[in-house]
Amino acid sequence: MTMMSRIALFITAFMIIQSQAYSGVDEVNIALAKWGASATASSEFGSDYSAENAIDGKWMSRGTDKWNSISGWSGTDPHWLIIDLTAPRKIHKIVIRHEGVVAGGHIFNTSDYRLQSADSPSGSWDDIGRPVKDNKENVTAHEFRPLTTRFIRLLITQGEQATNDWARIFEVEVFSMLTELDMPLAGIDFDHPYKRKTEAGYEVKMYLDTVIPEKLKHGSSVQVLYNDRQIAQYNASEIAGTLEFWAPVTGAGKTGNIDIAFVKDGKRSTVNSIHFTAAEPGYFTDGTVHIISSSHQDIAWMNSPEICIRDRDKKVITPTLNRLKENPDLCFSVETTLQLMEYLERHPDKLEEIRRLTESGQLEWGATYHQPYESMYSGESLIRQVYLGRKWLKKVLPGCDSHIAWNPDVPGRAMQMPQILAKAGIDYLLMSRHEEGIYNWLSPDGSGVTAYSPGHYHASGMVFRAGIEHGEDGTTIIQKYKSFDDSAVSLSNKLQG
Repeated sequence: MTMMSRIALFITAFMIIQSQAYSGVDEVNIALAKWGASATASSEFGSDYSAENAIDGKWMSRGTDKWNSISGWSGTDPHWLIIDLTAPRKIHKIVIRHEGVVAGGHIFNTSDYRLQSADSPSGSWDDIGRPVKDNKENVTAHEFRPLTTRFIRLLITQGEQATNDWARIFEVEVFSMLTELDMPLAGIDFDHPYKRKTEAGYEVKMYLDTVIPEKLKHGSSVQVLYNDRQIAQYNASEIAGTLEFWAPVTGAGKTGNIDIAFVKDGKRSTVNSIHFTAAEPGYFTDGTVHIISSSHQDIAWMNSPEICIRDRDKKVITPTLNRLKENPDLCFSVETTLQLMEYLERHPDKLEEIRRLTESGQLEWGATYHQPYESMYSGESLIRQVYLGRKWLKKVLPGCDSHIAWNPDVPGRAMQMPQILAKAGIDYLLMSRHEEGIYNWLSPDGSGVTAYSPGHYHASGMVFRAGIEHGEDGTTIIQKYKSFDDSAVSLSNKLQG
């Protein structure tokens, strides 16, 4: 056979392999960290760019989702990324997502590399297909004759379009046919954990993902064990989508172990083991949570000032007064004294009722006149906020006071505002459009207030959803219900039962 004939035969065979019916519906990426796969690399540009990022199933952010090598490598000193599939697997396709899946591919996409397989992380390594040279694509897919291997190596001899200074890979996906799996794949996730308290103690919510071939489903089950104690079990034939379960918290600084086991014909096999740490809710442990209702409305954003004043009367304050009389355990907070001024102009006969409810603590008013654009106003204007706020309130409602300022909507904070609030005897600030958390917010002179931000001002609805727990969607309370009556009564009923 001549050399040209051999080349023609190779190309023909390659084209046949490329056309095989690996549709994606019947195949699965087995190189995911959640399945237990692991990755190592020749170098890492810090912990944010670890090799594990290349098997995390994400490729959205340059700062969190990719493996990035250190710099200073020469053309004769290749970069490498090794993936351990946990066991020998029969594979047929590898997909590589280069830097260009986010941006800059024309400069940073991996140019020259080899895909290799081995039975040991130390080799010996066999090439999978031909070496790739002068690649410019953001995503490269490599299909080949099925082979069985445990370790995959991406050997990079030119990590960029022009140099080998760096190597950057967002994701390496390694595919098996579902029919080739002799054991299910399973993993858990709790990136944003919810916690609850039971009679046995605190628990953390976890999410179980599985891939179970049809041939293994009949008469089998998946068990979840915490430190060798079963905490959940599912019939394999009934599993559809992600499952939720609860596991005990480990305590601060302690590690727990979750084993996911597959049981068939009375035989139990561990599919995956995960070590995790989940502490109790910190300073909220054994504490009491007080839920205080409130309502936000701009002076005139929804409509004219006159119509907004009417709506605050009929849809917020008047219904609130009725609720407070009916339920002495209910509390409500109104953001500013301006709303009280407007209401008393319309209902001067309500003054004593409002004073009595405010004095008892059922009704609360914010300590500023309205919500100021702090960074736009002069110091005198900001001081007038508390003059017409807390000072006015104490005069109009004898025996009543306010120690919290509300500014949850307006963006922009002034460095002098904590000092102004502190000198006015206002200890707390509720704000938003700021990172979620509780802060000691200080002015340059060192004085300040305790400030809380839920993130964006409507994000406090997350608290309600966590309390309700079984909400059908991701909307906030204000989106879920169309009236004050519906939202207040429904939330109260759900939280109580």
